[in-house]
Amino acid sequence: MVSSLDLYGLFRAPTETQDLDQINNLIERTKKQLSNTVYREKSVLSSLLSSQKELDKIEKDLETLNNKLKTVQRGIANLEKELTNCQRELNYLNQMYQARQEKFNKRLTAAYKYGPMSYLEILVSAENFSDLVSKFETLSYFLRSDISLLRRKFH
Repeated sequence: MVSSLDLYGLFRAPTETQDLDQINNLIERTKKQLSNTVYREKSVLSSLLSSQKELDKIEKDLETLNNKLKTVQRGIANLEKELTNCQRELNYLNQMYQARQEKFNKRLTAAYKYGPMSYLEILVSAENFSDLVSKFETLSYFLRSDISLLRRKFH
């Protein structure tokens, strides 16, 4: 017959109690391992999410920098074209300057070479009225040319 105390598990056999204690200990260790694993998993997921956010930010910054780089490269290309145009214009202006300098030098040489003959002497030396008009027009042309040349030289 089974006593009423035995019904409540107070008088169990020692091996049965030991087995039960071992199983309970195993369950507790498994629960702790599971809890630790869940904690590590949450920690790894949190770290992974943080890394993903950082990677997204870096990719966005990289895209922004790439766009800025393209804009700067376009600006550089435009400035290089402008520089090329300016160099062409400078070359043209240097050629114009040299041509004017040569004209000025030739005119200065001619004035020195032919002496201080006055314009009035040239006009008086005309043999007839037609020669006078021709000399006057020629002198007028040279004077306008000299004045223009001097203006360009000194302005």
